[in-house]
Amino acid sequence: MLDKAKTIRVLAYKQLTGTISAEEQRELEEFSQISVANAALVDRLTTNAGIQSIFTDYEAADKVWQGEELQLTPVVPMRKAVNYRAWYLTAAAVLLLLLGASIVYYYLPNQTVIPDQSVLVQSNTTDLPPGSKRAVLVLSDQSRIDLDGTGTGVIGQQGSATIEKLSDGSVHYKPGGDYKDAGLQTLQVPNGGYYALQLADGSRCWVNAGSSLRFPAVFAGTERRVELTGEAYFEVAKNSRQPFIVTTERGHEIRVTGTKFNVNAYGNEPAERTSLIEGSVIVTAGKQVKQLTAGRQAVWARSTGALSVGQAPVEASTRWMRGQFSFNRASLPEIMRQLARWYDVEVVMPDNPGKSWQLQGAFSRDIPLRELLTILKRYDESVEFILEGRKLVVKTTGDQ
Repeated sequence: MLDKAKTIRVLAYKQLTGTISAEEQRELEEFSQISVANAALVDRLTTNAGIQSIFTDYEAADKVWQGEELQLTPVVPMRKAVNYRAWYLTAAAVLLLLLGASIVYYYLPNQTVIPDQSVLVQSNTTDLPPGSKRAVLVLSDQSRIDLDGTGTGVIGQQGSATIEKLSDGSVHYKPGGDYKDAGLQTLQVPNGGYYALQLADGSRCWVNAGSSLRFPAVFAGTERRVELTGEAYFEVAKNSRQPFIVTTERGHEIRVTGTKFNVNAYGNEPAERTSLIEGSVIVTAGKQVKQLTAGRQAVWARSTGALSVGQAPVEASTRWMRGQFSFNRASLPEIMRQLARWYDVEVVMPDNPGKSWQLQGAFSRDIPLRELLTILKRYDESVEFILEGRKLVVKTTGDQ
């Protein structure tokens, strides 16, 4: 894989400098024909004017392109030969998972992106930007602090805990000496937002769009209990004498003493998933109890009520924290639910869209909605996206 990656970088550099042979040109073009991801990669390496003006030798080019990884066999069947220069328009970072290997197509954030005008029918609307760091903190007296509109420094006091907003935008609860309980607080993250929080015990939480976390200002009792609606990633400070417990909207519990894990418990998803990155946790769903070790995942299925344990897609389960959507054989409705939360858009689509999508991969969360829909459209040209204000209508072949 690495040798092939280096070969493609060398060939791209030779094309940039006009030193590529006819045989090497054919090799580069054959590689670009394998998939849309490869086509976009080759195009980006060979047509970006900024890169052309910078590089004077292969070593310099190779340093910048280091980390570009390739797709060596087709994943999405190609309907026709691809003009890889046209795929310059494909601007999202796409991860295609093939036979367990991660093949990454990186988005260059300094590139100018031109969405395909034929993809969407827009009606008096502008594009929708990606989500951003925003949330509301509801204190125990029900007063509210709009965090994205609040400056840094001390922003409140709850019992013995001081609430401080740091320069990176995160909020920290810092306990005083007496650990006086000041009631429950709630971090509300709307659709189109995300936020980071440090609890009074030093545990850190990252809360995803369309989620909320309820917690005490200080942990004064024998346990550290928080309530989650939606999705959050936790890095729990170790304290074996005071276990940390996450309760989901359905009443399920994740009990830990110190560990790193992600909980996806959105009410409109068909399953709740607890993915363990480090340490160990105990997951309880009714009378069912499962213990997880690092790299394992507990899945509670809404359709059957069964709690099962399997291998955790560790990287995929936390990609949202690193600015990516992650799809694992995702259906079209599943993808649209993620887009609805992140772009704060109402999705209108048939109950049974008639499309058996199984999309595996990741897409950048840092691009406007229209650009991401452009890429999804290229995955399946029979799907039509119509964006009208904050409503996204999805139509598939055969829909009326």
